[in-house]
Amino acid sequence: MSHKIAVLSKVLSIASSLFIVVIPITVISIWLLGSEETLLSGFSRYWFIPAGILFHEGTLTQWVRVFSAGISLLANLPLLVALWQIRRLFQLYGNLDLFQAEAASRMKKFAAYVVGFAILQPFAGGALSMVTSMNNPPGQHVLSISIADTDLATIFVGITMIVIAYVLEEAHRLSEDNKSFV
Repeated sequence: MSHKIAVLSKVLSIASSLFIVVIPITVISIWLLGSEETLLSGFSRYWFIPAGILFHEGTLTQWVRVFSAGISLLANLPLLVALWQIRRLFQLYGNLDLFQAEAASRMKKFAAYVVGFAILQPFAGGALSMVTSMNNPPGQHVLSISIADTDLATIFVGITMIVIAYVLEEAHRLSEDNKSFV
């Protein structure tokens, strides 16, 4: 079983490393190189762009694209830090350092950043709706904040992982106490 844990953890460490690189490149590419049709289609929502793109065709200037890319990158920053934390956790597990205090700490940090990411998404979407609609005709500027079911589910899963991390810390403490009696 230890071999499976090590192999799977090493694969997941590599995958999380790739996402740390791919997410910012994807966000920047979609905003700076994507067509208006692509951005309006909702396709971008599945590629780490918060919901809230509400511009009229022909009103998306290069500066709005750059500013929107910045908002999207900031909205993804907690996710990138979370991936960094989970990458380190998988590296520990890949070395079969399974019950270390650092593992619980990394899991707790990962979960906290994931919760932060989910909380930030509606606000980032609101900021994007304001920025992308600022060149719309008068009376058609928009501020739209929405909370998706996936945001709520992510918050719940993240909080559950924080509790599990506390349980792991307590298990580590008890293990250390037991070792001191021997």
